[in-house]
Amino acid sequence: MKFILKELNLLFKQSFFPGRNVLFFALVVFIVSCHSSSAPDISNIRVELKVNRFEKDLFSLTKTDYKAQVDSLQKKYPVLFPFYFQEIGGWNIAADKDSAWKDSVLQYVQSAYSKALYDSTMLRFDDVSAFKKSMELSLRYYRYYFPEAAIPAVTTLINGPPAFTAGNELLCISLDKYLGPFSAFYKYEAEPIPYYLLRRFKPEYMVSNCIQVFCTGNFEFNPTGKKLLDAMIYNGKILYLKQQVLPDTPDSIITGYEAND
Repeated sequence: MKFILKELNLLFKQSFFPGRNVLFFALVVFIVSCHSSSAPDISNIRVELKVNRFEKDLFSLTKTDYKAQVDSLQKKYPVLFPFYFQEIGGWNIAADKDSAWKDSVLQYVQSAYSKALYDSTMLRFDDVSAFKKSMELSLRYYRYYFPEAAIPAVTTLINGPPAFTAGNELLCISLDKYLGPFSAFYKYEAEPIPYYLLRRFKPEYMVSNCIQVFCTGNFEFNPTGKKLLDAMIYNGKILYLKQQVLPDTPDSIITGYEAND
């Protein structure tokens, strides 16, 4: 099994050769269909995952000294802070020389909706030790196959995508996307969320989603000049890799599709 993962690592780094890809795609399909519950021995592999709580730091802002507190947040989260407010929030922080946007940050965290979303999220995810433990286990498997792999820090937040990367070493997860498919907050989205997506808004998908973006970040797919078959092969590789680093996770969680889908 470890030999196959080494071959997988090699193929990820190589150009796409149609003949080899077709053969490897057939191999991936065969192995995935025979998904074994056996897992390698990782007892001697240690991973210490650092989890930063951006949402807790952000929502601890107070009126008395919020501008200085915002400055501290920028220093603590030099990559995520501008990404969160510019790429996700759509604010043009760099162009605002008067720093009036800091007033908007305070208004954002003190708005009724944001406070309600934060409070509801903290009711379920004030403690993320279970998520941290599960992530560490998965990353131990990942390091078994890729011993030199860098382990990212994980940053939690709210009001962002379910899981995403920011910069080269930051893995982020938006906790409010795992409150359960019937959470009232999902009814207020600008566009209705179909149920086949909503049913994935559960805590059991947290690690799988993080591993998905972690793997695709390490083995990026460049669609330029590629064909549909290339994309299928690439996604087959990612799926197979996820199964190896999540050996005790049901396929329905790994793929996001239930048996009757």
